[in-house]
Amino acid sequence: MKDFLRLSLLVLGIHCLLLSYLSAQSFVIEKVAILPEIINEASGLEITSDGKIWTHNDSQNSSVLYQIDENGFIIETIEFPFPLVDSEDISIDESGYFYVGDFGNNANNRQNLAIYKLHPDQPSEIDSLFFSFSNQNDFPPETSQRNFDCEAMVHVDQHLYIFSKNRGISSHTYMYVLPDSAGIYEAVLIDSFDTGGWITGADLKITSNQLVLLSEDYLWFFYDFEVPHFFDGQSFKVEYERSKKEGIAFGLNEDLWMVDENRWDLIDTPYLSKVDVSVIPGLNAINEAVSIFPNPSNNFIQVKSNAKINQVYISNSTGQVILEKNVNDESDKTIDVRELAYGIYFIAIVFEEKVISKKLILGQ
Repeated sequence: MKDFLRLSLLVLGIHCLLLSYLSAQSFVIEKVAILPEIINEASGLEITSDGKIWTHNDSQNSSVLYQIDENGFIIETIEFPFPLVDSEDISIDESGYFYVGDFGNNANNRQNLAIYKLHPDQPSEIDSLFFSFSNQNDFPPETSQRNFDCEAMVHVDQHLYIFSKNRGISSHTYMYVLPDSAGIYEAVLIDSFDTGGWITGADLKITSNQLVLLSEDYLWFFYDFEVPHFFDGQSFKVEYERSKKEGIAFGLNEDLWMVDENRWDLIDTPYLSKVDVSVIPGLNAINEAVSIFPNPSNNFIQVKSNAKINQVYISNSTGQVILEKNVNDESDKTIDVRELAYGIYFIAIVFEEKVISKKLILGQ
């Protein structure tokens, strides 16, 4: 096993090894209920602190929020007093306010993108957040550069984070940030991540420091991060049978809930579904917390974990292994990095049955 890891790290680079190790894993999603006929393009999903499930359609009937139960029956509706163009996701803050993202932008030519803020107890009081993307100048841009469609959003610390659905030649999702109060804004591009395909939903469980990004046939999990640097933490991908899942939310227990959009070539019966996160391969790695301090650094770093570490590798951005340390089953290791040039590296911490990769910055 160790020889295989050493060879893989040299050939592929540490960060690639981590992704390949976990991306082959898969899991089964439980279909809980058939969605009502009127919710035939479910695109967003949110679960409140008292367990209420809320969803909505996208371009058809997108101006209505539906509260449903676990049997798929509609309990309550909230209708906007004006039409929404293409609602793609819903998020919630700690005070119970909803944020409905009217930012579906298939053609990348919209100049009326909006997010609407309301509380389910006072649905007639609606705040409007209008925005544009800080890095978009053409409407639409060239086909290869069309990365301004969005279907995913989360809320934390009085800010909204939006994740793009890339329709261009790249498979990176852009992450933008804007305030959560009424106004006219530029959504600022602050990071990106190569997800390998379209992102159709997102949710954040801040109590356990987990972000999940949804696609039609896989999930990306991010954890052990500091907000808003979600992509600088640890991450892995798990796959499932291809569908048209467009909304995702963490439940009150150890579960994830999802909703389908009806699409003739993939699915003709949209479902409310869930999965027990404890059965997701690799997710138990979250319990093996790893810390690297200080990061950034210019002399020594300390690698700590609550599990025993076998080896530590540091590679550069091309995947070349620059430094290798045998830790001999310790859980705390100090590493001298004074001889390494300033820049961005990847550090892989090798346990008995898994590898955890993190970004390391060396500089003054």
